[in-house]
Amino acid sequence: MLIYLNPEYFSPSLADDTKKGSSFNRDIVEKYWKLLTAIDWFVKKISKYPLYFNEFYTSNEKVSNHEALEHHIYAYLEDMETVKNKIVRYITEMKNDIKKVAINKKEVDEALKQWVKDISRVFGSSKLRGDLRHGNYRFVDPYISKAYMAETILNQEELFSRLTEKGVVEVKKNLTESIEEGKNWWSENAKYNYQQIYGLTNKVIEKTKYYLYQLLDIEVLIPK
Repeated sequence: MLIYLNPEYFSPSLADDTKKGSSFNRDIVEKYWKLLTAIDWFVKKISKYPLYFNEFYTSNEKVSNHEALEHHIYAYLEDMETVKNKIVRYITEMKNDIKKVAINKKEVDEALKQWVKDISRVFGSSKLRGDLRHGNYRFVDPYISKAYMAETILNQEELFSRLTEKGVVEVKKNLTESIEEGKNWWSENAKYNYQQIYGLTNKVIEKTKYYLYQLLDIEVLIPK
């Protein structure tokens, strides 16, 4: 698509090979380039969350590790929802546009509708985002909750002063373990989800590319 959008950037021989049909529309090509670029960008962003969950913590005492982990969780679920919406938007736009040029409109429409359903099923974890955002008590991360409880006891003098020696050790241990367990769980969860999302995204693009080229009225160009 980049060659069709910017033929002047490439060698004359390659630019001359660009075959455009009678319904070629540069604005439509640019629209789908932007849609696919947005999907690619967010999928790459999702791939980095195992690193964020494991290593992105501050030494600043004003932000505790469990607060940083909670921030990562919110951001992760938000980005999961965003990448799902980007893929659905790509398919929805194609479903609406392809009707103008496809001969087998009903078949294409049913195929693309099914892809939207499959995408929603794969992105099940992003449903948690709504519970987080809207203050619903149904989603409370157990690791964050445990860490918050321990930190509250340690930081409130009236509670801390009543702890036994053994209690101090146990509460500090709970604080450390809850953070580490949370980091590990979310990191592994993010790794697994990324593999699922990466595979799904490639499958969606592979399955829809025929419709895409038909819609854009262009041929695939491979630089020699």
